[in-house]
Amino acid sequence: MHTNTLARVSRGSIRALALVSALLLPSTSFAQSPATATTPATSPNPTLSTSTLSAAAATTSSAFAIADDTNDADADQARGQARRLPPTRPVPPPPERAVTFMGFALFGTTSFAAQDSFEAILDSSSGAIYGGGGQINLPLNLFARVDVSRFGKDGTRVFVDNGEVFDLGIPTRVTITPIEVTGGYRYRFGRRTASGPRSPRTPARGSRRGGLNIAIYGGGGIGSVQFKETSDFALPGEDVDESFTSYHVLGGVDVPIWKWLGAGAEFQYRWVPDALDGSLSGVSELFDETDLNSSSFRVRIFVLF
Repeated sequence: MHTNTLARVSRGSIRALALVSALLLPSTSFAQSPATATTPATSPNPTLSTSTLSAAAATTSSAFAIADDTNDADADQARGQARRLPPTRPVPPPPERAVTFMGFALFGTTSFAAQDSFEAILDSSSGAIYGGGGQINLPLNLFARVDVSRFGKDGTRVFVDNGEVFDLGIPTRVTITPIEVTGGYRYRFGRRTASGPRSPRTPARGSRRGGLNIAIYGGGGIGSVQFKETSDFALPGEDVDESFTSYHVLGGVDVPIWKWLGAGAEFQYRWVPDALDGSLSGVSELFDETDLNSSSFRVRIFVLF
């Protein structure tokens, strides 16, 4: 901007100089004839000499040539500066958070492998579960989480004779509470890249840096399962309240809903060896079902922190 202003001032000054020169040169260069040499100031119509006019024209042409050269030089300088400017690069997206936290509530249904024993006591080998937990998402697409769930159902005590079940009419309640720790791998789709605001696999609407993208995951872990069976009119030692070590695997998918809110669905299989030995009113021994293995389908509603 300053260079262009100076150039315009220089060109104006040169043109003014040329005009002044053209006016001043004739005033001092009248034709010198013998008759008028002694009275140049009183001659009313002085005649300009050819050499004087030529000099004025040359001065004017030189001035305009200098102005044009100045203009061309300014243009060349501007083009050179434009060529030296570094190329414009896209602004990289903000870095993703390396670690994120999620809290979730879960609900679903579970089915027990000891089908005959549960059907004899509870009239069904499956039922609803609910619970919640927390999860930490780590670098390298790893995650770790802790969750607690609960199954509870009412039934009656029974007596089994030669495979036939007789209802004793004594109310009983079975409660199963797993506390589990899980680690695994979580792959997120549509992550942001450094080449632009979005990758070719466009993130789902409502995605948030570091967490809420569509994701699939799988993992496994260990836990502790508390098994309780209580009955009305139970004799001492008949009620059961024990804890057992469990092992599990799971897999699922998470989907963003809105900003920091998302939902997911998962399948889990749990092994709890020898947890029913002497439980369920002793029915499990008669049916030769001693493991508390189960499969569960669960829905999660989670919040990203």
